[in-house]
Formats: sequence, C-alpha cells, structure tokens
Amino acid sequence: TMHGNEKISKKDLSALQSPESDSAQKDRISVFFPVYKDERTVRNVTEKAIGVLQEIADEYEIIIINDCSPDRSGEIADELAREYDFITVIHHEKNLGYGSAIRSGFAAARYEWICLTDGDDEYEIRDLKKLYKLKDFYDLIITFRYVKLYSTFRIFVSWVYNACVRFLFRTNYRDISTGLRLVRKSLIDETP
Repeated sequence: TMHGNEKISKKDLSALQSPESDSAQKDRISVFFPVYKDERTVRNVTEKAIGVLQEIADEYEIIIINDCSPDRSGEIADELAREYDFITVIHHEKNLGYGSAIRSGFAAARYEWICLTDGDDEYEIRDLKKLYKLKDFYDLIITFRYVKLYSTFRIFVSWVYNACVRFLFRTNYRDISTGLRLVRKSLIDETP
C-alpha cells in the first residue's frame, strides 16, 4: 500500500512508461459508483468508464448503486443495464448513505481489481488508466485532488477531517475521502 509520502523508484517508473506495460495481459476489473441525485451525470460516468475498461481489461463489470435517489438516477442506471450486459444496478429501497452504498458495491464486485468512484462525475474516471499502471506495486491506490473547487470553509473542514484521520490511524494519506480509488479485492475480502 502506498502512503502519501512514498515515491515510486526510477526502475518502477521506467516499467510504467515502457511500451510493454501496455501490452501485458489485461486483468478483470470491477468498477462501481453510487448515485444519489446524479441523473445528469450517471450516463456520462458510465460511458467514460466503459471506454477506459475496454482499453485496460479483458473482462469487466460496472455496478451502479442507486441509493434511493429521488431523481431519475436509478431509471437511467436501469436503462444502461438494459443496453450493456456487463452493467448491474443495485437499488437501495431507502437512502442508506454513502458508506452503505460503498459496502454494497464491494459486496457485489466479482473481479480481482475494484475501482470505485463517485457518480457525480467530479473525478475523472479516465485516470483509472494511470492507477491501473501502478497495480503491480500496490494493493490500494488512492488519488488526491490537486485543485479543490470548494468554498474556503469546506476546504478547512476537509483539511481538519483528513488531519484527524491521519492522526487517528497513523497514515500519511493526503485525501482519504477522495472519489477515485483502485483496490485489490483480496484486500477487501480480508477486512472484517
């Protein structure tokens, strides 16, 4: 697992940049994201994910978790599932919150690599290609935002939250609640 202050060696970096790294055998990847009031973005996130997955995976699935969204997010997700046989939609009968949606996604994911993101399209799912290139070096890869387009108050609250998490769990993660992560399924399966 890479922590916020770890660096990739020059040897590892050259392996990432070599032409062979793109032609190696592709993996099986699950991508999931929760939706809540995301009717304007669910199709876009899904279609961008499909484009990336076609490039990097032999087999893949997309799981959309509708956390009882009051808008058309769930209906649009169902439309996508009818269009693509590798898309599954999980509908929560009541709003259970982000944490429950994430747990539902992990429970449903079948493949060895799991990418999770948010359904609001705030994070670039195409960055999965960059994360995928690091998979041979880490079991968990967490992105962070360079630029935050939030109010000063929200930035402050986020900074305090992340500082508390780093202190309590003795980690160096820069942005623990970021919206794009890649994790090896076996790591999730080992977690109680």
